[in-house]
Amino acid sequence: MNHLSLVRIFEDFKKNNARNLNRIYQVQIGSKIKLLDKQTFTSSRITLTEPDESDPYSGKVSYLSALGTELLGTVSGQHISVDVLGKAINFQVLSVINAQPFQRR
Repeated sequence: MNHLSLVRIFEDFKKNNARNLNRIYQVQIGSKIKLLDKQTFTSSRITLTEPDESDPYSGKVSYLSALGTELLGTVSGQHISVDVLGKAINFQVLSVINAQPFQRR
């Protein structure tokens, strides 16, 4: 392998890394989400599901629920607020797994 080939490999690597840094993962149905409850500073893991698959006791939350509608479309690091009986409960999305990537514009 000559010097120019090695330079091209590194340039391609840099370009791919730059593209991947711009990729973020958006919550969608089927996503596994790690949330931080900002009131209690506890974290929990949930999966966003279709309404008929919802089971809050096992961490499966419908996208039609108050929490689910706020989560849909969010990204890691984003803060959300859910109204529960007139009180705002604040969360931060810590991570999103099993989601489709999209490019930031």
